[in-house]
Amino acid sequence: MDRPIGVFDSGIGGLTVLKALLHHLPNETFLYVGDTARVPYGSKSAETVTLFSLQIGTWLVSQNVKAIVVACNTASAHSLPLLRQSLPIPVFGVIQPGAIAAISKSRGKIGVLATRGTVLSGVYEQTLKRISYDVQVWSQPAPLLVPLIEEGEIEGDILEMILSKYLIFLKVQQCDTLLLGCTHYPIIKPTISKLWPEVQIVDSAESTAVTVRNELQIRKLYQEIVLEKNLQERYKIYLTDLYDTFLQSASLFLQSTLSHYELLTLETLENTFYSFQSHA
Repeated sequence: MDRPIGVFDSGIGGLTVLKALLHHLPNETFLYVGDTARVPYGSKSAETVTLFSLQIGTWLVSQNVKAIVVACNTASAHSLPLLRQSLPIPVFGVIQPGAIAAISKSRGKIGVLATRGTVLSGVYEQTLKRISYDVQVWSQPAPLLVPLIEEGEIEGDILEMILSKYLIFLKVQQCDTLLLGCTHYPIIKPTISKLWPEVQIVDSAESTAVTVRNELQIRKLYQEIVLEKNLQERYKIYLTDLYDTFLQSASLFLQSTLSHYELLTLETLENTFYSFQSHA
């Protein structure tokens, strides 16, 4: 089915998921929304995050996407059930695929590094325990990491100092696997490995992309025809706030040169949402 797939995140971290989707779904095109005007989501209430997610989700539906990938752990934790109930297309999150991947690698002790909102929701502990009832899980909120990464602080002394503080608790528990519960965090995986070389690191981007591909094939929504497009022609980037360093940061996340992005105003999101509500 030749329609794009929508992807959204609170900022640029979800580009790690977009990168995996571009690789695992080579015949698909994508619309990516980064809510850079309201980042981070991790420090906001569940109700606020759900409202933001519904606004973006309804706008993506208005753009004729055939499915939506919530490339944000906080939004997946708080809003996934309501998005699936409210929107007329399949909606995928990143938590279940990441949890399955962590269980497959772990010897039984899993640490979760995530935003405060994701940790407080308890969604990873609940999901991991559903998959394997005897797994031990410890979670550590890391509220400073997303703002640091958004500012381009992806290595160096400042990052190492803050990250070391967050990892202490999980190291004490002797976790053998570290599940990165935020799509921003894979970009700092080298620093995590430097500070904790013996731990296995799991991010959900790859497993989410495989899950989306398999589900679209089952639902007869997968694009089987080979696209005659280069990588940059396969996705469009929309931001709710424009800033100068985005292209440089996004290129690091995508590991590919990004040359263009467009503004999607909060007014447009709100108007689309309320119009959708009035016709529901």
